[in-house]
This record gives sequence, C-alpha cells and structure tokens, in this order.
Amino acid sequence: MYSYGMAEEAMLCLKGKGEVFLRGRWVGVEPGDIAYFPEGIEHASRNPEGTEKEFIVVSSLSPPPFDLYEPFGLYDKEQGVMRFEAIEEAKKTARIGNLSPRNEMHLNNSHPELRAQNLDPEDIRREGALFNAFLGAVYRGFEPAHMPDFGKAHMVLNLWPGYGVKSTGFHFAHGLPIMATRIHSHPVTDECLILWEGKGQFYCGDRWVEAETFDCVLAPCGVRHQVKGRENPLAGRWFGGGFASPPQLDLYMETEYYKDGKFGRPPFVKLA
Repeated sequence: MYSYGMAEEAMLCLKGKGEVFLRGRWVGVEPGDIAYFPEGIEHASRNPEGTEKEFIVVSSLSPPPFDLYEPFGLYDKEQGVMRFEAIEEAKKTARIGNLSPRNEMHLNNSHPELRAQNLDPEDIRREGALFNAFLGAVYRGFEPAHMPDFGKAHMVLNLWPGYGVKSTGFHFAHGLPIMATRIHSHPVTDECLILWEGKGQFYCGDRWVEAETFDCVLAPCGVRHQVKGRENPLAGRWFGGGFASPPQLDLYMETEYYKDGKFGRPPFVKLA
C-alpha cells in the first residue's frame, strides 16, 4: 500500500486480469479499465495468487514524484535536476519486453458502484474511481471534415477535469486507415501518444515516423504532433491515444463542456 503527497496516479490495465485497491477494497480490473487514484489516497495493485497470466498496467503519475527516482541515481536532490547521463545509461540496459500485439482491451462495466459514470465529479476527486478506455465524453475535433459521421464517437475524453480528475489526462481514439487527427500542439501540456492497436504514423516536431502496436511518441508542450493510420486501405483500423499532463485546456475550450471558467459533466458515450 502506498500513496503520494502531490501526485495522482492512473493505472491502465493493458493485459491480464488483476486487482487494485480502490476506495477501501480490492477490485478486479480487466484490459481497458483505468483505475484513478487522487493524491493522498492509499492504493495498490496485485496479480492474485493462482492466476496464470501476467497482469500488465501502464501507469501515469502527475506531477512526477522525484523522490522515486533519487534512490536509483536518476535525480540529483541537491541540485534539483534530473541526471540525464544516468538516465541514458539506464535506457541502454533496460530489459526489452516481448508483449503480444493482440489487443485485449475492451468495454467493461463490472463494479458499477465504482464506475466514474455513476459517481459525481466531486466524489471522484476525493476517492477515485474506475474508468474505461471505451467510455467518455465525445470529442468531435478528431473527426475529419471530409468524412463526418456524427452518429459515432471516434474519440472520447476519459480522464479530464469534467469528470473530477485534476492533473492527469487520458483520451482514447480509433479510426480507419485513412483517418487522422489534425497536426496540433498544446501550449502547456506534455503528451505521450501511444498506438494501442494496429499500424499507423506519428508526426512529431518536423517529421513522420512509422508506428506499430505499442509504439509511443512524446510530444512536449509546444511541439506539433499527430497520429493517423496507414494510407493503405487494407491496413485495418487503429486505436490511439495517450496520457497528457497537465490537462489540455486548449482542447477542452473547443467543446461545449467548458464555459466561463467552469467544466460541465457531459454523459459517458461508448467509443464506436
């Protein structure tokens, strides 16, 4: 069991089935579920005894708790700086994973009493909640003007202030091979874009990069970026999205969910 004095944590279950300690009890999570823990809230995760598969989560901590990095020589407490030379050396010796690219993420509504769609934002802000990557507020800015389909949601806002989250953002999207987000940047937000399934392309800074499942690109604030599918129409659909911090107010200002300095709480819609 642990907690952070300043940082909140979001755990996205990528593979396997495990448990997280949320709102005072152990709760089962499946691929696609996102457990959100506000700062100061004790929590934990575990792969229950008797299971045969690995339980793999992707975790986002906002803001970064530097005291975690100091014991490994990656943060200089005296100077108050990250030790980038040590970080580069650690990257060279990092163990290469061997994850299957098969997608296991899906819509899950178990534990309805803990689901964000059934809780008030104030309650989520105090104690946390279970989210799911396939449920969120519809964002229309993703959809290309030349092929609108307003009967479906191609991108949803999952973790964002409208649902009670303070500093961690997570948005999830999918598209056909030719579909793409627009090239854009965020004035104060760092974003880590991940291709969760399929094949696509990332634009970052000044170039295009071919991407496969689980590839990710970091776009610091002010850096132009984009994600799209392959131009080959046979490439199949792709799922993309990622974590961003602090929340992308510039994006939310484009919606009807933010007005006069306040966030609304739109309904949760299923990703098509």
